[in-house]
Amino acid sequence: MADSWEQAVDALRLAVVAAAVSGAASIYDEWATLTGEYRMPVDSSRAVRFEMLAVCLHAMNRFALAAGGPEARAAIQDAVTQGAIKEALAGVSGGSDAHVGFDAAEWQEWMTEDMMLLVNAADKDYTLCGELASNSGLAPFRSDTVFGKLASRITRQVGREELMPLRLAIWNSALVALNRARLKEQVEEVCRVLR
Repeated sequence: MADSWEQAVDALRLAVVAAAVSGAASIYDEWATLTGEYRMPVDSSRAVRFEMLAVCLHAMNRFALAAGGPEARAAIQDAVTQGAIKEALAGVSGGSDAHVGFDAAEWQEWMTEDMMLLVNAADKDYTLCGELASNSGLAPFRSDTVFGKLASRITRQVGREELMPLRLAIWNSALVALNRARLKEQVEEVCRVLR
């Protein structure tokens, strides 16, 4: 069972990171068209990456709670979250332009702790929402759904709250990324192995 558990957790961790990267990349691709800015500012890029990762981890927790109950959610969160954050940060840092004497491992640990705080704060905000998404035509603009809240959080952080097409793109990116990564199915597989 240990091997099956580890394999299922590894696959889930990769699905979370893939969904976060895919969702963020989709927003990057549309940024210039939606905002008129040639390049996404660094602070905006950071907000998009971190919020996408946070929402993917939150969705994972919701799926785990639904599929396996509170114990499964806790076990999956403990097994996946920190590794997903480290993996996402490793993709960001690359390490190629580190200075002599720079301790990359120490930086990674510090950033992981910082990101855990951001993920936990976002998770508390997303927990207040009744559902991930809604089928209503106004879904991207509703902050009582997780994806609507995601769109609101990102547009606020990048100073584009009034830009409704950006909200729509963020909502769409998250929905497509989670479906493409088959995040719900991956979580259900981990729950099956856990039983």
